[in-house]
Amino acid sequence: MGQDNHIAIIETKTFTDKIYHLPKSMIPDHRYLNEANEAFLRLNRKSFEFLNINGYSQNGDLHIVSHNFVGAIPIRMPGKGKGKPVTDLIVKPRYGNSGKTKDWFEWMAGLAEFTKIKLEPERKEQLELVRSAGTPTPQYLLAAEVIKCFLLVIRKGHWNQFMNQELLADRPVGNVNWNRYAKQTVDPRRRLKFPTRLNLMTQEHDEFQRALQLYKKAKLIIEGRMTPNNIKQQLYSTLLQLDRLLPAATRLTMQMIEPFRVSMQDANEIKNLKTSLNAFMLNQEKQKYAWRIDFSKLFEGYTQRLIGQVAVYSTNNRRIPRTLMPGFRNKVSRLMPLYLEPDIVAEFGGEKIILDSKYKSYFFPRNKESKLDQRQRLRSDIHQIIAYTSLEKAKIAIILAPVEENQIIEEMVKYGDIIVGTLGIPLQYEHAHQYSETIRNYFKKVTNLLA
Repeated sequence: MGQDNHIAIIETKTFTDKIYHLPKSMIPDHRYLNEANEAFLRLNRKSFEFLNINGYSQNGDLHIVSHNFVGAIPIRMPGKGKGKPVTDLIVKPRYGNSGKTKDWFEWMAGLAEFTKIKLEPERKEQLELVRSAGTPTPQYLLAAEVIKCFLLVIRKGHWNQFMNQELLADRPVGNVNWNRYAKQTVDPRRRLKFPTRLNLMTQEHDEFQRALQLYKKAKLIIEGRMTPNNIKQQLYSTLLQLDRLLPAATRLTMQMIEPFRVSMQDANEIKNLKTSLNAFMLNQEKQKYAWRIDFSKLFEGYTQRLIGQVAVYSTNNRRIPRTLMPGFRNKVSRLMPLYLEPDIVAEFGGEKIILDSKYKSYFFPRNKESKLDQRQRLRSDIHQIIAYTSLEKAKIAIILAPVEENQIIEEMVKYGDIIVGTLGIPLQYEHAHQYSETIRNYFKKVTNLLA
């Protein structure tokens, strides 16, 4: 733990320029506040890099600029903190949670469930959190994933392996223990019982038993008081089915469970279960370490789901590969991207539409940000999406970005014969049907312009 347990946890949100002031006890000399701020930035450089945070000091203020990652990191303090971690910094999602639920992980879990994306945190063991009890970790999210994957495997019923089991056979088969047989033949009733070992195909193998132990830990977490009620309700019927299908007790009682090896021969359901079990184990063992989740990937999946409900045809993340041309030098060309990858190529009303999801703060300026700064942030993205239209022979390009409002924001401009639209997408996934209808009407307006 840190030297001063009274330093509050620092909280901010994605795409936020948070102004922070060092606690008085952490400033060595108040005449040199800027030096203390610079020392703070140096001490936390590695932590900030992990969460993609930029920090700078200006007029005695510390600016903590967050980007696309949510997560938690330890924070070191100068002065009486003696350069050691004394508190944590937590980055939460900026958009979407309209205050209906206090637990932001509960909201993220609902968005991930709608999007069909796993929320698996990436951890860094070199950064140990100070307030592990006060820093939330997505434990129940991983437990929920284990339970869902377990049901799919049990329904398929094909996680079988050969096990060498000892039994009494009515005839001499397998590896008979003749010494033991000779001793028991004293009893005439046991002369037709042959102690042997056979390789049997069964689900009751050691790997399944290890998985079963972790499933029961996951179930306890879901049923615990720290898990939001909507998560419990989502898994209620799944747990009932598993209770009927799974054995009541496990054979193994080992304390340490080794990671599961994912084999190429495993069925897809088993691979997914093993991956979920490994992530769950890692979280249990290492929940005291810094972690992060790239929220931009969640936003990208969310917008793909919305467009998939509107467009007649769409492809997601189709790669357009780079081809080096023979007969020319490739010194610079080899540094170019291996491929270009628009998020979505959709068809609507007989027209191709290129859509690119950008989890960025397009619809509001950051702290003290000028219009010139905003233009610079947009410039490269506009060039990129127009380049995609030429490759796909499309005339419509639309950028999708998050907004804090509850309604979709529609904008549209034209460059030559290319229509470039911007859609501000709210993250209230509960209103996804309404948003899909709005997007459909927007697509009609755009395609009518071409017609």
